[in-house]
Amino acid sequence: MLKEIINKIKGSKYNKFIKLIFHLGFIISILVKVFYVQYSGKYNLPPFNQEVNNRMLWATFFTILILYSIIQIISFNKTELVLLISNILISILFLADVLYSRYYGMPLGINIILTQMGVVGDISSSVITLIRIKDIIFLIDIPIFIVVLIVISKTKKINWITKISISVSLFIIGVLGFRYIYKDVNHVIYNYERRSIVKDLGVLYYHYYDVKDYIKVEFSRDKSLSEEEYALITDYFYEQTVNEFTGIAKDMNILVIQLEAMQEFVINRTIEGQAITPNINSLIEESIYFNNLYNQVGSGNTSDAEMILNNSLFGYGTGSTYFMFPNNYFSSLGNKLKDNGYETMMFHAYEPSFWNRINIYRNLGFNRFYNIRDYEMTEKKGWSLSDKEFFRQSLDFIEEQANGNPFYGHLITLSTHHPYDAFIHDDFNVGKYQGSMLGNFIKGANYADQAIGLFLEELKERGLYDNTLIVMYGDHSALFEDQASNLFDYLGTDYSHFKWEKLQKVTGLIHIPNDKRKILVDDPAGKIDLLPTIANLMNLEMPYMLGRDTLSDTENPFVIRRNGTLITNEYLYSSQTGSVYDINTGEKLPIDLYREVILGKQEKLRVSDLILKKDAIRQIIKNGD
Repeated sequence: MLKEIINKIKGSKYNKFIKLIFHLGFIISILVKVFYVQYSGKYNLPPFNQEVNNRMLWATFFTILILYSIIQIISFNKTELVLLISNILISILFLADVLYSRYYGMPLGINIILTQMGVVGDISSSVITLIRIKDIIFLIDIPIFIVVLIVISKTKKINWITKISISVSLFIIGVLGFRYIYKDVNHVIYNYERRSIVKDLGVLYYHYYDVKDYIKVEFSRDKSLSEEEYALITDYFYEQTVNEFTGIAKDMNILVIQLEAMQEFVINRTIEGQAITPNINSLIEESIYFNNLYNQVGSGNTSDAEMILNNSLFGYGTGSTYFMFPNNYFSSLGNKLKDNGYETMMFHAYEPSFWNRINIYRNLGFNRFYNIRDYEMTEKKGWSLSDKEFFRQSLDFIEEQANGNPFYGHLITLSTHHPYDAFIHDDFNVGKYQGSMLGNFIKGANYADQAIGLFLEELKERGLYDNTLIVMYGDHSALFEDQASNLFDYLGTDYSHFKWEKLQKVTGLIHIPNDKRKILVDDPAGKIDLLPTIANLMNLEMPYMLGRDTLSDTENPFVIRRNGTLITNEYLYSSQTGSVYDINTGEKLPIDLYREVILGKQEKLRVSDLILKKDAIRQIIKNGD
């Protein structure tokens, strides 16, 4: 029956009209899918008639015209088939963009596609939780295009000269129209804040920009720093100062514990009458505690957190540093302590190839990387070995490897990895949040706290606690913004984007043995500031850091997140909304009064990227500075 209908339509006099509809349908289909990406990813926000939204739609329309005209020119007599294939590929890319942005807040980049797609299989359980029924919009039109292509397959082709003339005309219209839009946007910020590209000019142009930038980075890898770049970078390095804390942990062992997805909102909180993190709460009472330590990871996620802590640099803006720059020279904590005679060890009970760890840890100064192949799977929790067993076995490795020498151990936990379904049947009572993502995360946080408590007791029993500096921090956020309703209900407040931005804090503390003081660092800080603080406590000279010592007096302290969001003691700038808010009241402030200051502080992101892509620290050391 369907075949007969198709054959009848094939011979219809309306074939040329149907063919025209096919071509217009391609443009409309891509435009609708871009619209969905823009708003589902919250790159653009209602109301739809805002200037920035209108600009994005026009820029996208002109970008599609350029793409369409190029396809027309290069496809010869197979234009409709190439349009269909292009639609399918773009739809798959946009679907990947949406899923990726729900996790990381950004579309995919070419670096991620080329270097990190092997990670996808390992995080498949997390990916599945990100899919929504409405995402079918990316594929629902494809069968229709296939049927229409069959119908018009025998339609007479238009004259080649006519086709070229139309294509060139559309290309010129697209280029001129896009340039008209482009001249009115602040594209300087695109060097370090990629969300703005999507918001201003659309996700389709973002992918063009990203590929162009990738090619430029690849060609600049081996180029020397210009005098201007050299001066810019060295001007940004933190100048270490002496204060009352300098050297009080000198020559001590150091253990850095990176807690998977441990956000600050569970600390010192209860649910159903139970403390969620009683062991961490107790440790805080005799530690340096960071009350406003913000998440700073980018698309490198957990690997970015390690990178930031060990180097006081940001992860690269459009991909994982671990994949892109594994052969760089890093002036890292591991390298510094190794030079000082420490045994340096990294611990993570997972595959060594994940995030390319096996290839970069040597350059980060770690003598030994203990991974899943070194551990016995005595108890599984979540993705791999349970945190409790991970800590116990890691201490055995530490004592064996250190053999009485001072040591630096960096331990990366894993049990509390998204989507936290390993904890759904745990006994910890989360009340009405049972079975929800929030409830499972809170159970996971309680489990991680139990593991920490056992670990601290084991350190004491083995005689290591009193001579070991303990650094503890969460690597990244735990929940996505579309899951905020339960979180705000638990916190007893109404949702607002401003409040959501303020919640993007992770757990952070430094415990100095035999020092019973509780020191609260209330100024906004980030993981990039932990290494300068550690270096001061251990009296380490480390001249190539972008963060600051949080225990030194700093005028107008601020923290910049990898996405360009800025937090100070007075205001918060959200790169997602492009708005400035009073830090205490959430009242919107006039952006024009802060724009120049915000751009100046965001430059630190560009400097960090420049250091990585030019392997700048190697060049600076070579020049004797």
